[in-house]
Amino acid sequence: MRAISVLGSGGWITRRRAPAVLALAVVLAASLVPVVQFAGLLASGGGVYAPSSPPDYSAAL
Repeated sequence: MRAISVLGSGGWITRRRAPAVLALAVVLAASLVPVVQFAGLLASGGGVYAPSSPPDYSAAL
């Protein structure tokens, strides 16, 4: 059985390992989607309460 040449002639991804490597890559990519979305939300400031001035609590005193 010949290895798929990925890392030179002695590639470690064989035909037998290729489906497992592909599945692992898909799972890792899917797990990064929420992280990227959350980072984009933080970067844009959307949905985050950020008042321009602190609230006035003097009326409550």
